[in-house]
Amino acid sequence: MERAMIKMITHPTPMGALTSLYAGTMAEAEKNPGAFFISCAHIGTPSTLAEDMELQGEFKSYLEKEIHAFESS
Repeated sequence: MERAMIKMITHPTPMGALTSLYAGTMAEAEKNPGAFFISCAHIGTPSTLAEDMELQGEFKSYLEKEIHAFESS
């Protein structure tokens, strides 16, 4: 049973670079700017938090403030 479960969630070693190679070389990746790829070269679905424009603005402001503080020191 344990072996079957492991086989379901793991991939053979030669498949290790598949997603990176696909994202870097396929035209589909160019058609989806900002997308992220998950295991086996599938496009991932972002969470609702990732799509929250207000939250993105707050996060950007926070990062800019932190970077400014770092650069000023």
